[in-house]
Amino acid sequence: MREKLTLAACVACVVCMSTVLARAGTISLVEDSLENLLGSGYTAATSLMTTDMSSGNLITEVYSQAFYDGSGLYAYVYQVNNIGVSGNSAAEMYTIGLFAGSAGYGDVGYLDGTLPGGFLAGGQDPYGSGFVDSLVSGLEISFYYSKLLSLEIRPGENSRVMFVLSELAPGEVIGSVIDGTTATGPVVGAVPEPGTIALLISGLIGAAFYIWRRKR
Repeated sequence: MREKLTLAACVACVVCMSTVLARAGTISLVEDSLENLLGSGYTAATSLMTTDMSSGNLITEVYSQAFYDGSGLYAYVYQVNNIGVSGNSAAEMYTIGLFAGSAGYGDVGYLDGTLPGGFLAGGQDPYGSGFVDSLVSGLEISFYYSKLLSLEIRPGENSRVMFVLSELAPGEVIGSVIDGTTATGPVVGAVPEPGTIALLISGLIGAAFYIWRRKR
């Protein structure tokens, strides 16, 4: 009986992880407005969060907020503001450690049209493709502002307002600004339902136990 339960847990783990891995890879960014993404009646689901993300010679802050269409769809928006001065580092990448244990995300891109209050107009476009990487803690979505492509966010500049759509409700996740070193901090992000977390944890525990039994 115990072996059957262990096998079931392993299957659950494989199914869950396969779903995550199937969405990993390069993604094309789209340019769109909140009105088109969520409809004209969208509302703020969270207040605007301002997070200091500084490390060494990199001095930035990140704005983040979630918006809701009233029918189960959220837009998570982010902006990097390089508040350094001449001689400080340019920001080259922004990542969000979103959707732990889930592949639940939709379109990814940056906003045009009317921006939410508190966000800065204009700014540096990210590279046209981003990347979704499958980590132990879940999916990480990255936007590139590489110096090699002349897209870096220099001191005194800001990024465009980036977005990620999801049907997962908001919580607090980890964001990072990178220039060779990494500055991290909490931002608004999507988190899975407790049942999804429980499934992932039970599957990982079951897989570990199954491997341990086989080695013995």
